[in-house]
Amino acid sequence: MKQKLIIYDIDGVVANSQARYQRNGGDFPLVKHDYNEFRKCMVRYAEDVHDDPSLEVGVSMINQIRLGLDVDRMVAVTARGEEGREKTLSWLQSHMPWEVKNEDLIMRPAYVEYSPGVYWVESEEKFDAVEFKRMVAVELMENYDVVMAFDDHHDISHAYWEIGIPSVCLMVPGVDQGTRMQAAISNVVQG
Repeated sequence: MKQKLIIYDIDGVVANSQARYQRNGGDFPLVKHDYNEFRKCMVRYAEDVHDDPSLEVGVSMINQIRLGLDVDRMVAVTARGEEGREKTLSWLQSHMPWEVKNEDLIMRPAYVEYSPGVYWVESEEKFDAVEFKRMVAVELMENYDVVMAFDDHHDISHAYWEIGIPSVCLMVPGVDQGTRMQAAISNVVQG
């Protein structure tokens, strides 16, 4: 019998990163079509996590389900860049009511931020948070019974459902930076 596992997102689910997002440039570089500045903003954003307040509604909900289902492992799957691993891991360890180990944090590869043109140059690979999280979930399903997933993006929650993982799309009033950022990126990429 496989061990039970829950997947959870960080920003907008267990952490309120809205103030940090605005402090580090927000959507402004994208609006100006300044992709290099946007990448710099995202590197600063990944490093500047220490003041993020936890979202108690998300933490509490996930923890209650974790306890109720007797879950063996909790895994954070985030589009935050790998360059912010140390600070993100430290934040999770000090704010989550469950143990968080290094291997319990799966992050977007750092090369997405540092390789020129990865986001928007035609013919080059583009990072897609939905596909990234779907791929990670499929890999986790090989070794675990993934009993639930939590995210604040409808498309990601839907992707989890498509592969057979019950998913909660957690939308906390006043905490919507991730959705706005994804919409801004989509608008720039598509048009």
